[in-house]
Amino acid sequence: MSVTLSLSSSSLACSDVVTLLRQLGLSGDVTANRTVVAGKEEHGCRTVLSSKQDAKTLWTAAQKLPGITCGHVAVQQYESGCVFDVFGNSNCPG
Repeated sequence: MSVTLSLSSSSLACSDVVTLLRQLGLSGDVTANRTVVAGKEEHGCRTVLSSKQDAKTLWTAAQKLPGITCGHVAVQQYESGCVFDVFGNSNCPG
C-alpha cells in the first residue's frame, strides 16, 4: 500500500515535514511541489508513506505547523515487491 499526503501553505517548509517524520519515527519520501487550484498557485509538500495509519499520524502532527488547515490524502493499493516476484516466477532469495 502507498499513501500520499499532500499539504500546502504559504509558510510551509518541507524540511519541517521531514523533521516531523523523524520525530514521529516514520519513514517517508517528501517532495516539494507547486499546484494550481482555481488559478492560484499553492506551494506544498507531498509525502509518500507506507500506511494509512502513518499518514494519519503525520496529519495529526502537521496540523500544528503554521498555515496548515487542510490536506489531501490518496490511498493506493498496488502490487509492489521484488521485480522477479512481480514480473514472473520468484527467483528472489528469502
